Amino acid sequence: MENLEILENMLETIGEELPEKKAFEVTDMLAADWALSKIGMCEGKMSQRTAFAIEQKERIDIWLAKENSKEAVLVDFLAEKLHPWLRQELQDEKKKRSISLPSGKIGFRKTGGGIDITDEEKALKWAKENCKDAVKVKESVLKTPLKKHFESTGEIPEGCDTLPTVDKFYVDPA
Repeated sequence: MENLEILENMLETIGEELPEKKAFEVTDMLAADWALSKIGMCEGKMSQRTAFAIEQKERIDIWLAKENSKEAVLVDFLAEKLHPWLRQELQDEKKKRSISLPSGKIGFRKTGGGIDITDEEKALKWAKENCKDAVKVKESVLKTPLKKHFESTGEIPEGCDTLPTVDKFYVDPA
């Protein structure tokens, strides 16, 4: 820990003494260890902030649900009272399905209709025989068998390219 403080002080001193700040570079094991230590500390702080934010979001979500549920009860109550009133108001109207009021608009909309697939197997069987346009067939190439073929034979399949093997840099602070 003492070496780390010495290195940090050295870096601060370098910045103060030189008119131009020298960019930090890792030139030895001590500097590399210091950089890795700093990365670990930063990742720790980020994890703490993330955990804190998640905790606060959960508190806010609980508060919001509680407060909104109070209003939702009133909304449901008033909507239940508006529904029969609107039916009564529109009973003699043939085409009119809504009423506009100064605070908004209430009305009826047609919904639903169509079909609902309740048994996928039966519907698929029927569609294959009676409505081929309703059947979706998707073909695709599996990458793993192609890769195994390439590795065992060296043959590059048409429509494929080889990818170079590269070293991927990683940082894993303790």
